[in-house]
Amino acid sequence: MKGKHKLIKRNILIGILVFSMAIFTGCSSSNSVDNESSNNSSNSDESVEVGEDIELEFDDDDMYSDWSNDDVVYLEFDGDTIVDNNTVSINDSVVSITKAGTYILSGTLDGMIEVNSTSKGVVRLVFNGVTINGTTSAGICVLEAEKTVVSLEEGTENIVNDCEEYTGVEDNEPNGAIFSKDDLTINGTGTLTVNGNYNNGIISKDILKIISGTYNITAVNDGIKGSDAVGILDGNINIISGGDGIQSDIVKIYDGNFDITTNDGWKNGGSSSSGSMNDMDFPSDGDMPDMSNMENMPDMENMPDMSDMNEEDRPTPPNMSEEDREMPSGMNGKNRQDPSDMDENDMQAPPDMNSGDMQAPPDMNSGDMQAPPDMNNENIQVQTDSTGNESADTISGSDSTDSEDVSSKGIKASEYLDIYGGAFTINSSDDAIHSNYNVLIDNGTFKITTGDDGMHADNDLTINSGTIDISQSYEGLEGTTVTINDGNISIYASDDGINAAGDDGTTESNSRDMFASNDNNVITINGGTIIVDASGDGIDSNGNIYINGGTIYVNGPTNDGDGALDYDGECIMSGGELLALGSSGMAQGVSDNSTVSAFIYGCDKSISANSLIAIKDSTGNEIISYTNTKQVSAIVYGSDELEVGETYTIYVDGAELTTFTLDETVSSINFSGGMMQGGGGRGMSK
Repeated sequence: MKGKHKLIKRNILIGILVFSMAIFTGCSSSNSVDNESSNNSSNSDESVEVGEDIELEFDDDDMYSDWSNDDVVYLEFDGDTIVDNNTVSINDSVVSITKAGTYILSGTLDGMIEVNSTSKGVVRLVFNGVTINGTTSAGICVLEAEKTVVSLEEGTENIVNDCEEYTGVEDNEPNGAIFSKDDLTINGTGTLTVNGNYNNGIISKDILKIISGTYNITAVNDGIKGSDAVGILDGNINIISGGDGIQSDIVKIYDGNFDITTNDGWKNGGSSSSGSMNDMDFPSDGDMPDMSNMENMPDMENMPDMSDMNEEDRPTPPNMSEEDREMPSGMNGKNRQDPSDMDENDMQAPPDMNSGDMQAPPDMNSGDMQAPPDMNNENIQVQTDSTGNESADTISGSDSTDSEDVSSKGIKASEYLDIYGGAFTINSSDDAIHSNYNVLIDNGTFKITTGDDGMHADNDLTINSGTIDISQSYEGLEGTTVTINDGNISIYASDDGINAAGDDGTTESNSRDMFASNDNNVITINGGTIIVDASGDGIDSNGNIYINGGTIYVNGPTNDGDGALDYDGECIMSGGELLALGSSGMAQGVSDNSTVSAFIYGCDKSISANSLIAIKDSTGNEIISYTNTKQVSAIVYGSDELEVGETYTIYVDGAELTTFTLDETVSSINFSGGMMQGGGGRGMSK
C-alpha cells in the first residue's frame, strides 16, 4: 500500500455537499457552444451551501518526480509532428495518450496533449524543456485518467499556451491552457510558464495539487482554479490574472512564495474610492461657513407668506413627487445606504438638519462618486453569426460570463480557505483573501494592497499567527466574526479597519443586512500587536467586541461621522492594552463592565497629526507613548497598568495636556459627546 503524507485533517460537518456530474465530453468535440458558463457559480459572491471540509492528502505519487528508473516513452515534438516515435499517435495536431505510464516531453508542439486513459495507474507527463502551443483550444487536456501527474524536470523551462479563440468545444470545456476533468498534481523543481489566453491558466474539475516548482501564470480569468479543492504544498507562484488568482471550493496552502496581481491591481477597485461617507467633511463647532456675504441668496423679504396656506396649496419643488419629498426613515448609521452605491441623488441631508446647520460635502459632484470596479465586457466576447446567434464552433474571451459574475480576488474559496504558511504579495482590485464561508490564517507573511477588503470571510475570519501588512484597502479585516489570537498586523483602510458585520455565509439569500445590529457579530482579540489606521471606524462591530489580550493602536477617523471604536452591543476589555485615537463626535470608550481600567478623554482642542502623545503616572513613570498619524480629539486608553485612584497626566510633545484622577474602572474625562461607554455603535459603514 502506498505511503501517505497526511498534512491536515479537519472534518467539520456543516451541511450537505451536493456534487453534480458533468457529461463526459471530448476536448476536440465539434458540437455547439453552451453559453451558460461553467464557472458562474464559483465567480459569484452569493452565499453557498457549505459542505464538509475535506481531508487533503499527499501520497507517494504526488511527491514522486524521479523517473530515471521508469520504463518511459520519449516524445520529442517538432511543430505538429513527433520525432521518431511509434508509440503515441498524433492526429490533427492532437497527441493522444491512452495508457498509464511515464512520458518524457521535449521540443515544441503546435497542438494539444490529450490524456484519455482508462487503464489502471498514473499518467505521468515529465516536462523536460517542452513548449506546447494550443492551436484550437487547450495545450493540455486530461479527459480521463486514474491520476495525472505533471513533473517539472530540474533546470528546465517549460511553456504551455492556449489560443485566444477556441474551436470545437462543448459545455465550455476545456477552458484553460492546462485543463483536467480529474485530479491533477504538478511537482518537480523546474519552471512552468502558463498563458491562459482564452480563460483560465491551470484548471482541474476535481482536486488540483501543487507540490513544488516555479510557476509564471497569466490568465484572462483565473490563474489557478480547482473545483473540489486546491492544495499547495510549496513552490514559487507568480500570477497575473483578470479574474481570481487562485480559486476553488476549498483552498489549503501550506507554504510557498506567492506574487499575485488581479485585474491590474488595487487601483481598479471601486470600494476604496472617494465616494465613501468618510471622505465628507463633517463640520465641527466653529467650522460653519459665513453666510453673510454669499451672493445669489434668495430675497427673503419678498418671499411669499405661506403660513396661512393649506398643505395642498404649498408649492412642490420642481420634479419632486410627494414621495420624493419625504425624508427617509431611520437615517442613522445602521440604516444608511451603502456609500459605494450612492449617486448624487442619494446624497440626502441627515434628518432634522436644515441648510443652515450643515455645510454641503466638498467636491462631491457626480464625477467624484466612483462606481464599483469596472467590470466591463471587453474580455467576454462570443462570436456570432449573421443572425446574431452564437457561433457553434468558436468562442473567445473569458467564458462568455456576464460582467457582474467576474471576480478579481487574490485567493478565493467558496467554502474553506486555510493558510498555514508562506509568503504572499497580493495586489488585487477585489478582496485579497476571501471566502464565502471561513478563512483561517495559521501563519504566513502577507503584503497586501487591495481595492476592497484585505481579508474577508462571510462567516468566521480567524488569525492565529503571522505577519500581515495591509497597506491599502477599503476595509482591512472583515467577517461575521473576527478572531485574532496572535500575530503582527498593520492595517490601512479608507473605511473600517476591522469590521464584524452581517450574517454567516450559509443563508439562503445574499441579502445580508450589513448595517443591522447583530449579536452574532463579534470581534475577539486575544493577542498580537495590531496597528490600525482607518478613515472610517477603527474597530467596528455590529455586535460586540472582546479584548482579552494583545497590544492595539488605533488611528481612527478625523470626521465626526465615525469613531476609533464602534459597537452596537458591548466592548469588554479584560486584558491587553488599547490606545484608540480619533474624532469625538461618535467616539465610544470600552464598556463599564470591563475588568481592565480604562478611560476616554475629550480634547478641548484637537491634537495635530504626528504629535507624541504620552501618559504618565503621578511618579512620572511613562505608561505609554505613541505618535499619532492624524488629528485627534478623543483618546481612549485601557491597560492593566492603570489603577483606580491613581493620578495621570497626558502630555503632547512634552507639554502637559491634562491631569486627572481615575475615579472608576472605566472613567470619562472631560468628555460629554460621542456615544459614550456602552453606547450603541452605528454598524458597518460600508
